[in-house]
Amino acid sequence: DPSTWSVDEVIQFMKHKDPQISGPLADLFMQHEIDGKALLLLKSDVMMKYMGLELGPALKLCYYIEKLKEGKYN
Repeated sequence: DPSTWSVDEVIQFMKHKDPQISGPLADLFMQHEIDGKALLLLKSDVMMKYMGLELGPALKLCYYIEKLKEGKYN
């Protein structure tokens, strides 16, 4: 259940799904305390405005989050 993940587990998930964007995201997730519950609430506009992500990485992350919500990555 992704909603129970710690910040470290969220980072591990991202490393597994997309090693290219996980490096810069790891620091952001630690800084902003993005755990499983927060991850599932993230939207692209929030990621770009408050986390400083570019559109491409924000959209990729939204895709992975949507798949998590659908239960396809469990």
